[in-house]
Amino acid sequence: MHVFEAIEEIESMPQVRAMDLYLDKLGKKVDGDDIRWTVREIYSINLDAVSELDAGKQVTSYPETIMEGVEESLSDEQIEGTIEEYIFSLSKVEVMDLYLESLEGTPTGAEARVLINDIFGVNLDGISSLEKAGISLFSKEQWIMQSEKDLFAVYTGVTDVDVYILPTEYFTEQTGLTTLPEALQERLKAIGYSYNEDVGGYYYAEPNGESVPDAFKGQTLGTLAGFIQEEYAELLQ
Repeated sequence: MHVFEAIEEIESMPQVRAMDLYLDKLGKKVDGDDIRWTVREIYSINLDAVSELDAGKQVTSYPETIMEGVEESLSDEQIEGTIEEYIFSLSKVEVMDLYLESLEGTPTGAEARVLINDIFGVNLDGISSLEKAGISLFSKEQWIMQSEKDLFAVYTGVTDVDVYILPTEYFTEQTGLTTLPEALQERLKAIGYSYNEDVGGYYYAEPNGESVPDAFKGQTLGTLAGFIQEEYAELLQ
């Protein structure tokens, strides 16, 4: 099957399965450009732009497997200072490409998604699980998820150190509410959010200045998705 025929075939699939199929259909050892292009086509997320902005996860370390792979790819390079300092001076795209060069085979879609989360702080598995959940997500200076019937929008800063939540225009049009429902406000307060006048919504920032942990992001999105299903599922139809 030609690669563009594969793209047509996967348009109606869940994003995770679509990514797996597309990488499999390439029929060769994929490189960073292949994976980033796949992510852009399927998820509409530009990882190159994330890297150029130095957006996403605040990196103070990479997993040991990534560090070892990058170091292996750099073994013939003349490097001033320590290898760790040099690796942390690289862009996220460069780290990804060097790690992939160290692999003997092609990573599976699942392995590529873990790699992307570890380097860029973009959780593609989590994003795929929230398709049509009624939640927009603006992160890394671009829309990660967005559809016309989304009810709430989650915004994160460039380096993921803070997050805030607002109702969408569609939600306001359908309900007449210009703020988050009180019941949702209480649920968000229970996990650490508070009202912030500057953003006009519910806000959370990591107290240590590091990126908001994946577990907290998941808790936030799960809270929103659960509330939508309980109270506003009919608005998603």
